[in-house]
Amino acid sequence: LLDTVSIFTFTSLKACQRMLELARAVRVCPSAAPAVAPLIVSLGAQYVWFVATHVAASAVTVPLYDDANVKEAVRDSARFVEASAFALGCPDGFPAYPNAPCHAWKGSAGEPAALYAARERSTALGSLEAVVQTQHLCQKSISLLLDADALDRTTTDMQHVSTVASFCTQYGFRRLSLNLCSPEVMAAAIDKGKWDEKQAVGGDGSALSRYAKDTFFALHDKLKRLGSEHGSSRPIQRILQWVVYNLCYGIVDGATRVRRWSDSGRHAFHRAG
Repeated sequence: LLDTVSIFTFTSLKACQRMLELARAVRVCPSAAPAVAPLIVSLGAQYVWFVATHVAASAVTVPLYDDANVKEAVRDSARFVEASAFALGCPDGFPAYPNAPCHAWKGSAGEPAALYAARERSTALGSLEAVVQTQHLCQKSISLLLDADALDRTTTDMQHVSTVASFCTQYGFRRLSLNLCSPEVMAAAIDKGKWDEKQAVGGDGSALSRYAKDTFFALHDKLKRLGSEHGSSRPIQRILQWVVYNLCYGIVDGATRVRRWSDSGRHAFHRAG
């Protein structure tokens, strides 16, 4: 999961390292468990909130916990994660995380800058899973040293962190894939071509089939090359999964438009009605 861009890899590894060190210290000094548990939560929350504000936020002026397009459960968890992230204060010289999403990845799939930006952000999103998993492992290792109230509180707090991380992962990968290959672009291209039913369905030689395959394979090759430069590329595989979904959605939408407005399509819709 932590396999490409150094700044995100370094930061997430450090967060995991600190959480593991705290859990190890509790095994040596069990009485410290109630005080250490909130620190483990806060370390994970800091990294999750950083990714949420810089990668997954939908707008500069709207925090995640105030975004009307986000489910209430996610907004509630986001409020907790922000408070927990700053519970220990900020390091000297490091500003509080503003709601400053990076939109540099926006652009056509053929632009190298957009592809590199997508790789960076996919690494940040992918690393969320490792941080959350490490946090849960640390909690399990000290759970027997916590009383019932402290354990319930820690479990609830970590669930908030997991909720925000899951939202950021799904929403972030979706945004990345949409900027690289939008279903609307595919649908509009199909509609503009005004292919009839015989061209739009079946046959590897059809214009629609060739266009879809060429679009996907060109983007696939470029993303795979970026991933292979740094070894494993699981985050990029996640983007490709969404790209496939976008292509399929665009093809269905585009074919529907063609059938709806072509002569044969109008007759087919009339008969179906």
